[in-house]
Amino acid sequence: GRYLSKHVTVDARHNRTSYSSTKPIQILLLGNSLLRQTFESIGCTYRDHITSVHVQVGGPILTSAKMAERAPNKFRTDELGRLQQLDPSHPQGCHDGLNPHFYEANVTMPTSIDNCNDDVASIVFDDNIEFIYVFRPNLFENQTELLNFAGVDPDRVHTVVVSKRTELQDEVLQMLRRPRYQYWDLHPFRQMQQRDLHRWFGADNPGMVEKPDGHGCMPGVPDDEANLLLYSLLANTDIMFDRRR
Repeated sequence: GRYLSKHVTVDARHNRTSYSSTKPIQILLLGNSLLRQTFESIGCTYRDHITSVHVQVGGPILTSAKMAERAPNKFRTDELGRLQQLDPSHPQGCHDGLNPHFYEANVTMPTSIDNCNDDVASIVFDDNIEFIYVFRPNLFENQTELLNFAGVDPDRVHTVVVSKRTELQDEVLQMLRRPRYQYWDLHPFRQMQQRDLHRWFGADNPGMVEKPDGHGCMPGVPDDEANLLLYSLLANTDIMFDRRR
């Protein structure tokens, strides 16, 4: 974890003289819930190196039902509540919308901050590198306001990771015209597991309509996705899946 943050930071600042010498560089993950799992995997794997965490508190949790109810109208950034900093030394749950229906009867439900979720969230490692996740920015009227809310600083953004079917507004592309871009389609990871192991290890919690779910078990494929992303940052390479939506 420490090697990752220092190596990527030094490489970025060597090649991009405009980076702040005191603030962490930023890696943006913009897209669907599969990409959210990649973000969460990085946080869990390198949790001992976390120096700062911010999560969304207040506002709607963007469930499929909530999105369908709002369509075709888009969400406004001022509906999102606030970003709250958590104490990394005293882990606090952030599991808005927990439903016992999806847990085995003998499982103790995790505790959570009220009305908390990671639709917008950030994690800083070793005060050197910050990963920022934003769920489906194309659901919002003004994506520039959304990224400002998330704490994005264009002068510190090193890489922007965009998932399939995530469309960024022209104003955002202009705002983030200098970073490197990676375009991810996470479904090939599922296809490879099915090819090699002849089954998909997807989430199979109680109460789910279809099992296994399209989201991989954790630990599992999301950790492979996280490792590939981290390797691409270390090796100074780009991941470019088919960009067709």
